[in-house]
Amino acid sequence: MFSFRLLWKGNWFIQEKSCKILAWIISARPKAGEGAVANGEASGSKKQITTIDDVLKGLVEWLCAQLKQPSHPTRGAPIAISCLSSLLKEPVVRSSFVQADGVKLLVPLISPASTQQSIQLLYETCLCIWLLSYYEPAIEYLATSRTMQRLTEVVKSSTKEKVVRVVILTFRNLLPKGTFGAQMV
Repeated sequence: MFSFRLLWKGNWFIQEKSCKILAWIISARPKAGEGAVANGEASGSKKQITTIDDVLKGLVEWLCAQLKQPSHPTRGAPIAISCLSSLLKEPVVRSSFVQADGVKLLVPLISPASTQQSIQLLYETCLCIWLLSYYEPAIEYLATSRTMQRLTEVVKSSTKEKVVRVVILTFRNLLPKGTFGAQMV
């Protein structure tokens, strides 16, 4: 399988393309119940060099590293958020991302946007929050952070329908959970 070690190479172009390709492969791969093994070996095979869990763990670590301290000043965080918005559909990625303490890295990115590029970044960040709203351990962190206030500011100031829609869907998911109902009133 495509090596996730390329994510840590010094060349930004290689890192960016490796991240996009890995995210695409992971999103498009057959799921466990569909009869195929993630690394392409027969299900009875004892020899597995790299498991899908190893790849996911390495990719999530790299994505969190890009959100903390991007390798590229303008492309690091947007690429990480873009890949996360497709990968967080996978429950195992949600789990890895929460365990890597990645949720706290998303919250600062939730703020009203002005340029087209920042609107797309905001949309994908809110999409990540919405996907995480289906995962209980992530909800616990979202309840204790300023996520609700930030999302409310975004809804009030956003002119893009897609941003408002994903925030409203997030509110709908969070309303019956924990203290979110009281925060929304």
